[in-house]
Amino acid sequence: MRIAWFTPFHHRSAIGRVGLAVAEELSRNAEVDIWHPAASDILKTQLKTIPCPAGAASDPRDLARYDLLVYNMGNHLPNHLEIYETARNVPGVVILHDLVMHHFFAEYYLALRKTPAIYAARMERHYGDEGLSLATEALAGIAPGVWETDRVIDFPFFEDAILGALGVITHSEFSRRRVKEVFSGPVQTLFLPSLPEVSTPLIDRESLELAPGQSLVITVGHANPNKRILEVVEILGSRPEAFSRVVYAVVGQIDGGYREKVLSAANRLGIASRLRLFDGFVPDELLQAYVRHADVCLNLRFPVMESASASLVEAMLAERAIIVNDSGFYQELPSDCVRKISPGRESVELGLVLQELLQDDDARRRLGASARQHVVEKFRLDRYAAGIMKMAEAVGARKPLLQLMDRTADRLHSLGLGSEEEFRGRLAGEARHLFGAELEEAERPMPVHNHVHSSDRTIAQLRQASAAIGAMPPCPRTLRGRFGAILVSLVRRAMFWFLPQLEHMHALLISFCAQQEADVSQLRRSLEDLRIGTHSSAESAPLEQQLAEYVERMASNDLLYKTRLEGLEARLDALGEAYAELWAAQVDEVSNLPLTQEHDPKSRS
Repeated sequence: MRIAWFTPFHHRSAIGRVGLAVAEELSRNAEVDIWHPAASDILKTQLKTIPCPAGAASDPRDLARYDLLVYNMGNHLPNHLEIYETARNVPGVVILHDLVMHHFFAEYYLALRKTPAIYAARMERHYGDEGLSLATEALAGIAPGVWETDRVIDFPFFEDAILGALGVITHSEFSRRRVKEVFSGPVQTLFLPSLPEVSTPLIDRESLELAPGQSLVITVGHANPNKRILEVVEILGSRPEAFSRVVYAVVGQIDGGYREKVLSAANRLGIASRLRLFDGFVPDELLQAYVRHADVCLNLRFPVMESASASLVEAMLAERAIIVNDSGFYQELPSDCVRKISPGRESVELGLVLQELLQDDDARRRLGASARQHVVEKFRLDRYAAGIMKMAEAVGARKPLLQLMDRTADRLHSLGLGSEEEFRGRLAGEARHLFGAELEEAERPMPVHNHVHSSDRTIAQLRQASAAIGAMPPCPRTLRGRFGAILVSLVRRAMFWFLPQLEHMHALLISFCAQQEADVSQLRRSLEDLRIGTHSSAESAPLEQQLAEYVERMASNDLLYKTRLEGLEARLDALGEAYAELWAAQVDEVSNLPLTQEHDPKSRS
């Protein structure tokens, strides 16, 4: 199998470092090429590396030779722009490292592409009227962008990152559940693997300027407000009797505005001399020294934006005592591996838990030992690579059906009924009935075009109203009697609109199945030509086997399509008969009413 592995690939990217380890593990059983955006400090590897075109998608012709395309997506535009552009152009499996992708797409649509109207439209598409309202207020300067608030978890925008994907991999059940609400393809949870341990000289405590008797508390990674650093500073400064010997180090880049807020709070509380902030990227040797010497690691997140946390896995592997918020991915960790505090209640709970751990060496050691054991058993590189290969099999089995859905959505879009992705959720529901387990149905499909969605609501309302008509006493001269006749007419009009639409979709499905059957026949002929022309030479045998397997898989799916289409025909016929019976029943209920000509449903088209 040939795999194109798209990832950031420089020393400052945790996704890149983990991705390199995974790619090298995959290379034990597959041919793996690493595609990456350009960077100055590229990671070293024996695998083939291919730079992506700057600011653009890679050429589909260059990717046609691969059996599987894997796109590592995170919430940082400079690291993932070219990866996203390629994923839009050539579908593959998306590894969703961050559930919240709003910062990426706000910068993409507003700053890079300068298309605020598209940003607002996407917010409306994914989150309805509330999403549109928030986008409109932010664009008008009336309110801050939702990506700057804690409400961003309710508007994560990951939907655009997985649009058109053949499969999605997440690193927690927390993320998987959210993805399954809107995505109908295969979704798999794989634990973010720990990196292989490397034995290097460790910088000692004295070199870190830690005095005897001082305790070290750290937060690792890019310092964002959701890591609750400002709240930690407030707690340390407000309880000098408990934390006067604590040094707090934020080991990662902290941007200007937030940095000033943290420094201002530390100066006000008199703990600035015990606060360590770094400028820019922290070298691996220094980072490892702070992790290894830390008494307590704080992995606080509120709201939780990541699918998982590489810094948490590293701290657990280092046997550190860790405090997390009891939310998102962190909620899934065993309670004997980390200490959990309630989200948003740092001021009440963090001080007590932190003081307890700093005073109890044995408790910290027990917590760290359990954390390491959990990572060694669960967060394994070989299991992660095996999961990727399993996803490749699932994608191979479902790819023809997903492509059929995409072609159907494209044809419906060409009819002027809306954009392609609007129909994928509806088509997934129909495919679920047709093909059973071949495609999982999303719990909350992608939003459907307004006209189609409105027709569903209208028909449901008409059914309720029609049932109520049967209970109305014959009363030709009352408003209720005339209203009942009007409702019957509306039912009939809905039939005339809705059933032809379903029948047209059915015809499209039949057409696409016929096209796929033709494709299978062409592939079979090509395979026979290959066999005749090369006499099954050793050089062509692997390609011949691959083509044969693909042809048989397509043929199998083709047969499945044609047999299951009969089920759709029966469902359409039953639906038509049900509506006809409903209309006839209601006409019988009012047939004896002496209505005037303008109220007679038989006289209305």
